[in-house]
Formats: sequence, C-alpha cells, structure tokens
Amino acid sequence: MKKDTQEKHVRGKVTEDDEFSTVIGALNTNDDTARFEVQKETAGVYGSFSIDTFGVWAYTLDNTKPNVQALNDGDRVNDTFTVTLGNAYGKTISTDVTIEIHGKDESPEPVKPAFVIHDDMSTGVVTEDEVTTAIGKLLTNTENAVFVEQTETRGIYGEFSITEDGYWIYKLFNECICVQELCSKDKKLEVFPVSAHDGENTKAVNNVKIIILGKDDEIPVEERPLRII
Repeated sequence: MKKDTQEKHVRGKVTEDDEFSTVIGALNTNDDTARFEVQKETAGVYGSFSIDTFGVWAYTLDNTKPNVQALNDGDRVNDTFTVTLGNAYGKTISTDVTIEIHGKDESPEPVKPAFVIHDDMSTGVVTEDEVTTAIGKLLTNTENAVFVEQTETRGIYGEFSITEDGYWIYKLFNECICVQELCSKDKKLEVFPVSAHDGENTKAVNNVKIIILGKDDEIPVEERPLRII
C-alpha cells in the first residue's frame, strides 16, 4: 500500500540581520519505513538548506548576500527547496519547504558631530596699567584633541601663547607707547587664530579674542608752598 507524506508546504520565517538567522523544522510521514533524501547546505536564492534522513531541516539566511541586504522593511521574499521522501516499497513523493524572508531597513550610521573648538574661554580682557595678563583654556568636543602650539606670537598690543592642551595666555605690552597712549574711552581688539587636530587628523579652527581697555593717565597734582593767610 502506498503511503505519502502530508501534502502541504512547510514554511519557516527568518528576518534579515536578525539575531537568529537560522530557522529549523521537521517533516513527518505516516510510513515508518520512509526516509528523506539528505541535503547538506543546498544553495538557495537567499541562503542554504539542509535536511537529514529523518526530516529534520534547517535553513540559514546568508546576510552577506547583496540581495538580502537590498531588502527593506515590508519586503517579503521566498526561498523554496524541494525535498524527497522514499519508502521501503520504492515509492517516492516530494514536497516543498518554503522559507519566507522578511526585509529590514538598514540602521543608519550614526552621524559623528563635526570636530569643533568651543567658544567658551576664547575671549580675554586686559587693561592698561592694571590687569596686563589674560589666561584661558580652550575646549573641544573630543577628548583626543591636540592644539597647535604657539609661543609668544606677537600682536599689536601684546603677545599670545597656547599649549597642546589648549591653555593660552596673553601678555599686554604695557610699556609700549601704543598701549600707554590709550585713553579710558579706547577699546582695542586683538585676534589670534588657533587650530587643533583630533585623533582622526580632522582639523578645527577658531580664534582667541583679546579686548584691550585703555586708561587715562593720572595728572600730577602741583605742589603749592605752605602759607599762612
């Protein structure tokens, strides 16, 4: 008497780039003498299929395939494999194992923020004959930043220096005529370009701005002779 496998498609489902890229299942038969034709990693359109003599099968999605990576959310495609069962009486029957593959949108690459030197601590103020030094520390948005050193870069009213760590100092040429001739209503500006590199050789630039405030010279009081009136 002829005995058949159940006549239906056996379906498995797997999703692109999912944590589990293999789906397994088993085919049954009502004939104790029947055995399945073995397949080992039979190549399909999107992955490979294996089945042992007892009907236990496995499908592994190949996420490295371009046609798998091209799938998007909502896409549904099938990989179908024909399996054959034979019994001790020489009868054979075939059925399909169909795997449904679900597409998935690629996660966007995180956008790395542009490498910048922050404006914080990038401005200093000095005053003629009073506060003649300004200091600060420049900051960036990465821990690996290295500033381009400057040593006593001369400006019009003073000189500027900065270390690799971003510490900067400005010293006013207080004895210079150009400073001493400033009045209290005068406000001058010096600008020093600075640059830094991150760990990936990306360059960022900014300016350190120094405000120079003038001061009126004190008028000496003329001493008068002491007299009794």
